[in-house]
Amino acid sequence: MINVKLKDLNSNGNIKIDIIGKGRKQRKVYIKPELYNRILDEIKPKEYLFENEHNRPFTRQLMFRFFNRLDIHPHLLRHSCAMYLKEKGASIKYISEYLGHSSIAITAEYYFHDKPGPDVVNYFD
Repeated sequence: MINVKLKDLNSNGNIKIDIIGKGRKQRKVYIKPELYNRILDEIKPKEYLFENEHNRPFTRQLMFRFFNRLDIHPHLLRHSCAMYLKEKGASIKYISEYLGHSSIAITAEYYFHDKPGPDVVNYFD
């Protein structure tokens, strides 16, 4: 995402970002307009979505520090995309291939488990 240019963003509700991801494959990442606006307010970019004061793209290290400051881990974007696809009805096979996982078992373990995480509300209380 360090080379994403503002002119390459697509918006129709959510912001769609085309990136080159794991395995050098082209991927789409969706972010909500609220997060996009927070990024714009913090950085005030002119050419790149994530750029320094000299209008050059962030390094990986600077990108990590920026997201930490927003209380967002960069891997959350990847996870959010996978969950978005799941909610839209994409198959586990499609999501696995999209994420570049070596097997469907990896995708199942992280995105299709039957155990709720610690942040899930217990509806039986």
